[in-house]
Amino acid sequence: MGSYIDKSDLDLALSRAELTGLTDDEGAGIPNDEVIARAIADAEALVESYAGKRYAVPLSSATAMVKRLCVVIARFNLCDRRRNMPESVRETYQDAIKLLQDVSTGKAKLDGLSEAESASGKVTSAGVVDGGERIFDRQKLKVM
Repeated sequence: MGSYIDKSDLDLALSRAELTGLTDDEGAGIPNDEVIARAIADAEALVESYAGKRYAVPLSSATAMVKRLCVVIARFNLCDRRRNMPESVRETYQDAIKLLQDVSTGKAKLDGLSEAESASGKVTSAGVVDGGERIFDRQKLKVM
């Protein structure tokens, strides 16, 4: 289902009744796996969007901290679908986002993971590659 968490992680954090209430749109009386998968995918994408500023994504492992962040965000996503947002869910979500913002700026670290480094030893943004000196430039290509 997900790269860092799956439905079983949400099962541990939420009661079956709560998970059913947040995902069962058809009245089947059971949690909807598709809705859960979307909430998890969105949560993981959000974590990667912040973590990707300091770490290579996808992250090399799902540490306890990464799992916790994903569960908190996925739960928020599920509650947001119903416009039923308990204050405790909103607060833990805001705390998770604050931590991710700190991770992206280097004020906090994701336990057990190494930051992405460039050849110069400085942390670079994910997706930015320093290829060094060009082998071919316009002048060289004109000669060919």
